Amino acid sequence: MKPLYVSGVGLWAPGYPDAAAFARRQSDPAASAPAATLFASGMRRRTSLITRAACEALTQAVKQASADPAKLPSVYTSAYGEIVTTLEMLQQMATEPEGLPSPTRFHNSVHNTAAGYASIASVNRAFSTSLAGGPRSVAMGMVESVALLAERGGELALVALDEPPPAPFAPASPYPALAVAFHLSAEPRPGSLARLTKLGRMNEEGPRQGGPPYSLEPFTGHPCAAALLLAEALVNRKAGSVPLSLSGSDDWAIEVEPL
Repeated sequence: MKPLYVSGVGLWAPGYPDAAAFARRQSDPAASAPAATLFASGMRRRTSLITRAACEALTQAVKQASADPAKLPSVYTSAYGEIVTTLEMLQQMATEPEGLPSPTRFHNSVHNTAAGYASIASVNRAFSTSLAGGPRSVAMGMVESVALLAERGGELALVALDEPPPAPFAPASPYPALAVAFHLSAEPRPGSLARLTKLGRMNEEGPRQGGPPYSLEPFTGHPCAAALLLAEALVNRKAGSVPLSLSGSDDWAIEVEPL
């Protein structure tokens, strides 16, 4: 692969308002809601927690990179997308006499909801795609980003987001909502944090979820947990191979070279 360059990283999860807070493992109980300042107040009220979290992470990454949010292409990746809204809508359809969801709830349930709201709020008409890759969603988002930048050049935002599915699909080990964003470019920029190279599958002897050297509580089992490892490596300027998926088999990794 051609090298990519990271110039910004953003993160939001309950207790962790940015990537630096997670890298320090410094939880802040006051960080209970994402600021999502890109959205006007009316839009914030209409959107879900995970969409606001994605917006907040995106805003942080774009600001750190000094990029223009109105011109930035984007790749969103998520195992479940708006799963809470979707299941609420299906429950309404199954139990209420009319069984018809509101237009707002319907358009808030699609997989590219976060991408759509972010593009509307920033008046962004650039390319955007939203992927679903199960436990390898972060890795597949990076594969898509590598391909797009190799073909088109320029820059883009990669945003990984997921929230826990509600009952009866809730995970055995609960985890909170999480969104992580990266500003990526085909060429280095002033203030670039790191160069990314050697995207590929890990060998069978590679590290696996739940074992050393990873400490990801309370995000163990989160489909996008690997994005935390990349964010942490960037904040701490740590060189080496970083996993992009933690499924336990056929996992992916990328090499980080701090600048």
